[in-house]
Amino acid sequence: MSVKLHRQAEALMGEADILTANGQLEEARARWLDAAHLEAEVFAQIPKDRGKTRGIIAVSTVELFRRAGALDEAIRTAHAYLKSGGLPDAWQTELKALSDEAELKRQALSRSSATPEVNGHADHDVCPRYRVDASDDSPRLAARDKARESEPEPGGCQ
Repeated sequence: MSVKLHRQAEALMGEADILTANGQLEEARARWLDAAHLEAEVFAQIPKDRGKTRGIIAVSTVELFRRAGALDEAIRTAHAYLKSGGLPDAWQTELKALSDEAELKRQALSRSSATPEVNGHADHDVCPRYRVDASDDSPRLAARDKARESEPEPGGCQ
């Protein structure tokens, strides 16, 4: 049964990728969310002695929730899977990283939706280099930031 559900989730992921390529982001998010729920069902059916398989599906589930924009669900699910035990270290590390990414994105979205008074400044007062792009899907910005260190400040920012 879990293989059938996993195949259905894979089909939804493929549809989401096509929808994304066509600019239909809301529809894509709905497919990722449906796929995440299916993968969560799959995880529940995998025996505990199959740690690697459980780890793969756990990471897939959390990533799908994250891609769907269901950040709270991604974080809760990652924590539940980590608490369940029996996952190899590599998958635990990946789940922690995905949870951290979801939390950072949630915080960025929260900040970006706040008024300039709450943020303490208007967006135009912030050097473009330091603006948070809430649509950025990856908080792993170290490489980008490292490359920017050698660039001159845009718009005369100091």
